[in-house]
Amino acid sequence: MLGAVRDGGIEFDDAELLAEWRGRHNGIVNTEHLRDGVREFLDDAVARGLPMAVASSATRDWLDVHLERVGVRGLFAAVCARDNGTVKPAPTSTWRHSTRSVSAPGTRSPSRTRRTV
Repeated sequence: MLGAVRDGGIEFDDAELLAEWRGRHNGIVNTEHLRDGVREFLDDAVARGLPMAVASSATRDWLDVHLERVGVRGLFAAVCARDNGTVKPAPTSTWRHSTRSVSAPGTRSPSRTRRTV
């Protein structure tokens, strides 16, 4: 899309556009909170001993900041970001990485150590 704008004779700085977008995006995202019932759901899973992981196409730093901000980072045995493999439209490697990072109930006891993968 940016190439099409340039081809049309419109000049702009990609870094400036990205910085403006990121500022607007962060302004919105930083006001978000957990939806009703999410914390209770996660706490229940922890109480039952269910290992949990996050698999996301977001960047590692973004995930860490926002999971900490809403107070749930410590609930996940692993957080797998775009750094761990292919993302959209076929995020199979990131998903596989996250499932390998936690065990299925009954197969072995999950590590309570927070993993950053």
